[in-house]
Amino acid sequence: MTAEAAKEIWVNIIRHIQNLSSKLDRNVGVHVAACDYFLTDRVVVKHPILIEECLLRNKEEGAFRDALTGLFNRRYFNQELPRQVEGFRRCGMPFSLLMLDVDHFKRVNDQYGHMAGDAALKTVAEIITRIARSSDTAVRYGGEEFAVILPGTGREEAVAVAERIREAMERRSIVHDGGQAVHITLSAGVVTYPWDAPDRTDLVRKADQALYLAKCTRNRVVAYSAATPNYRAPTRANERLSCHASEDHPA
Repeated sequence: MTAEAAKEIWVNIIRHIQNLSSKLDRNVGVHVAACDYFLTDRVVVKHPILIEECLLRNKEEGAFRDALTGLFNRRYFNQELPRQVEGFRRCGMPFSLLMLDVDHFKRVNDQYGHMAGDAALKTVAEIITRIARSSDTAVRYGGEEFAVILPGTGREEAVAVAERIREAMERRSIVHDGGQAVHITLSAGVVTYPWDAPDRTDLVRKADQALYLAKCTRNRVVAYSAATPNYRAPTRANERLSCHASEDHPA
């Protein structure tokens, strides 16, 4: 509704609070008055259900969280990225996006089992959460891939953050239920809005391209600006050539 219509409704609810409080000889809060107003004076709500605010918040939070790692999920990412783009348009604040992938993750699952794989993903999430700021958005993007949105962060700062995450993972060993230590590494692609891409779709695409170049050697961080602007994701036929060519573009 328009701001004027909302203001009129709010004034009517305040008046309704006063009328109900006078008739019932007790203080009637805004929740009761608003519910009654929308049920009687302005029939908008027909079958309301009262829910504890903390329960509603927990339910909403759970819809945007990955059950295994506790990070935000892809659904939340798809809502947050447009907000960051809009934030730049309003305030001129750039942001960066990290795309990270666990190296040889299938090998971990095949050799040590899926519980070890789950432990690895939880460890990656824990490291990302520890290094990221409270204003950053850490996401389990899907499978063994993660994303981090860094508001107000330029390319060099974002690369430094990705390097800290990569180095922390490289130093970390994971002990799964079998008692054997497993070492895993991460590869990361870095892009910065608006310099690397004009919109969020292209931003994700270029982050994937930078990540692919990092995966050619693995345990590496590549910023999109370091890659050739004409880079295209390789087919199986030219994959080895593309990875070899990427060595001319260090992170």
